[in-house]
Amino acid sequence: MVKKKVITVVLDLALQTKVNEGMLVAASKHHIHLDGKVAFYFKTQYTYTGNKNLAPRTKETYNSHYRNLWKFLAQIGDFDTMLMLLSPRLKRLPAMKVESLMAYIRYKKMSKSTVLSATQGGVPIVHVLTQLPMHCQDDWKANRPLKQFTSALSRLHVAHYHTTQYLDACEDCCSLWDSDPASSGCHMHLGRGQRVFRCGNPTKDTDYKDIQDALKNGAYKESGCDSLRPKDLRMLRAFLLAGSSIPLLGPTLSL
Repeated sequence: MVKKKVITVVLDLALQTKVNEGMLVAASKHHIHLDGKVAFYFKTQYTYTGNKNLAPRTKETYNSHYRNLWKFLAQIGDFDTMLMLLSPRLKRLPAMKVESLMAYIRYKKMSKSTVLSATQGGVPIVHVLTQLPMHCQDDWKANRPLKQFTSALSRLHVAHYHTTQYLDACEDCCSLWDSDPASSGCHMHLGRGQRVFRCGNPTKDTDYKDIQDALKNGAYKESGCDSLRPKDLRMLRAFLLAGSSIPLLGPTLSL
């Protein structure tokens, strides 16, 4: 029997405690029971992306994006959005908050001197513990990670049956629902059902698409593969041996 690989995202104690408390509150809004300690596990490719058969490398790439998103959401305190990243996969969850996903893209793409916000000139986003404004990291130089992240998000929402156009919750419907769960919704949604939870695929949202297009690096041109193959290492070793760069050779190049 093959043992399933389990990977846990580790947060510092203070932040993990905050996550535990926040996610219990978020889960209770959706009538979901969670254990007292919330952890984040990857077990099988079906846990997050439904029954779609993904290539091993695609699965690994998606999981990497999910892990990094989990850490980011913990820092900004969006525990409601984090529910979709729990394993085993929970049912009847709202869609992820598109503003948090837009903020994550800016966090990864904008320069480190930029104060983080969901939109250009928007309200600064603060760290959930320090309450100080966060700064962007400029980790994604190329456009490929952004494209991969969008694919991973879309696949995750499809697995949760969020396949339609993204719709945010209505504040008026939420207020009426808090006072009277039997309410039929605000005057805008009367007879069409309450809009008290987010639904749909956030990658189809106009604002998400706009920020994705705006932050694409048009000057960056990708070519070739993104990793060195054994053949490439042998060619590199031959080149270094033929020149005066022998001190650069290490034991890892003894192919």
